[in-house]
Amino acid sequence: MEINNVGYKFVHGGKFSVNRPRGSGDYAILFLRTEAIFTLRGADIQADAQSFILYKKGTPQFFRANGESFVNDWVHFSLDGEEENRITEMGIPFDTPVRIGDISFFSKIVKSMYQEKYSANPLKDETLNLYMELIFIKLAEALRFPSSEKYNPHYGKIAEIRAKIFNDPAAEWTVDAIAETLAFSRSYFQHLYKRFFGTNISSDIISARIERAQYLLSSTDYGVAYIARECGYKNDVHFMRQFKKEVGITPTEFRKENGTLLNSKYKDEQKAPYFIPHTT
Repeated sequence: MEINNVGYKFVHGGKFSVNRPRGSGDYAILFLRTEAIFTLRGADIQADAQSFILYKKGTPQFFRANGESFVNDWVHFSLDGEEENRITEMGIPFDTPVRIGDISFFSKIVKSMYQEKYSANPLKDETLNLYMELIFIKLAEALRFPSSEKYNPHYGKIAEIRAKIFNDPAAEWTVDAIAETLAFSRSYFQHLYKRFFGTNISSDIISARIERAQYLLSSTDYGVAYIARECGYKNDVHFMRQFKKEVGITPTEFRKENGTLLNSKYKDEQKAPYFIPHTT
């Protein structure tokens, strides 16, 4: 793959049109910020904002504004036959406008590509190819789950909460407090959370704490009681019971199988450090 040219947030007037009977000489992908009209196989097709079209090399490119302006992000690139086949196998259609609900993620990637393309970075070609690969992977994901809740107006806020839970499982997470922060009722918040992620928030809080405990048990010599506190448990007995329920073995047994035995200065709980860096 070779990235030939990149455009980010290009703005044109309402009379803008592109007429390329033989295509652009390479492959091209456009992410639409405004409505547009595409002429494909002799017929005009209206494409909504938040859509994309992936042109195959050699496909005639006829498109125009459908309103007061035409705004898009775009990438022109080259592929070999194997790479083209892989994109097809991923379920990404060529020469057809497809609405994906939200192009903001792709616009951010194209912006990064635009900046990289004109940088002096010695490995920019490798970086650009990785960005393009990411675009195809995320497009395939969006197309594979067209009924996804990702574009629900509340998804972003609740997904951010979920990420915070797994990043900081020791915090005092409660359903009521989170719901109040989002100005949702308890039941509505729980309903949305389950709908978005297929699990309830209480299960995620437990999963986040057990996951962090497994990391600490396998990669540090901190005492079990200390680890319990660092994972949000006020009672180490409760921690050990919940750990065994979730993992199937006790924390000590897990450490024996996956890490180092307790044998350090941190066995003395009073000497354990106050802060443990989060995983990266």
